Amino acid sequence: MKALTIILILITASTNIIAAPAEKQVDAGIDRVTLFYSGAQIERSSKSFSLETGQAVITVKGLEQDLAENSIRVGLTGNGKILSVVKRMEFLEQTAANQKITDLEKKLQQLDREKEELHLSTKVFDQEKILLVTNMKLGSEQHGVQVQALREASDFYRLRMGEIEKGILNNNRKIKDIDLEISRIKRQLNDLNYQKNKPSSTLELTVELKAAGTVRILMDYYVPAARWVPVYDIRVDEAGEPVSIVRKASAAQSTGVDWTNVSLTFSTGNPRERASKPELNPWYLREIKPEPVMQIRGMAGSAVTPTVKKSEAVMEMAMEEVMDMSYYVQESMPEVAVGARQSLLEFTLASPASIPSDNKEYT
Repeated sequence: MKALTIILILITASTNIIAAPAEKQVDAGIDRVTLFYSGAQIERSSKSFSLETGQAVITVKGLEQDLAENSIRVGLTGNGKILSVVKRMEFLEQTAANQKITDLEKKLQQLDREKEELHLSTKVFDQEKILLVTNMKLGSEQHGVQVQALREASDFYRLRMGEIEKGILNNNRKIKDIDLEISRIKRQLNDLNYQKNKPSSTLELTVELKAAGTVRILMDYYVPAARWVPVYDIRVDEAGEPVSIVRKASAAQSTGVDWTNVSLTFSTGNPRERASKPELNPWYLREIKPEPVMQIRGMAGSAVTPTVKKSEAVMEMAMEEVMDMSYYVQESMPEVAVGARQSLLEFTLASPASIPSDNKEYT
């Protein structure tokens, strides 16, 4: 009986192991970025990988933290299908950023050591200068200095002091260059430490394959932390010559992921709105009829018709008509959302481009 119980337990455990879906982690690099005035659409794809028959859970890590969850679209090549897509935040894994920080910190330590050695060399030069100056007195009061000895001492002093001064000058120049490099590395470290504290997104895809085979993951989604503005370079070679206008773009992004050698497209559209032509409704202006000319009777009963001059009362009535006209114009205006349903233009760069995630403008 005990043997039968052990066999049943082993069979149940084996069944659970077989039923559990396989897990696989893949990388999906950025292939294409469509940059809007506000936001960007990211397109990613993975390399081909093999899956067995049945269900599997595929994990894609290192995605932008602020990607819009309702904009995620995922595709699977081959004979499989996607059952579910779950997004979660990852706060611990920052391998790439940590490696960059480690490399920069090592470089910073190396520069500090080089700077210390240069300061030490300059200190030695200064001590040698003091030694030469304090021992510059030759001979004594009783015995003069021979011309040959004086000439040799003068030549040595001039030659050595020149070498010392050049050495100090070169050291100061190298120290200045090192200080500039240290400042640049510290700025990079500040940016990386800021990005390091940002979490990243992870997508967990549950897929099912009818037969074992090779598949690829395709996905795209929207991120808000990106932007671009048009820039125009206007040039004239000579007076009277045609004006040449070069269209450029100034772009920036702070998504937390660098765009490195990606296909970049600049779009004037809005991904959250329809890309169709606007429908313009006519505005109708009501014609205002002028008031009839008033006749003023004199004391004797004769009618007097004014010709050119207008009284203040007539001017006030004319101003009231103008105000009434503006009222009717405003009343007939339909509500129009500016920029809604506008047609868009897209400009794709001929060669791949790179934009770091540092929120700085790049043209």
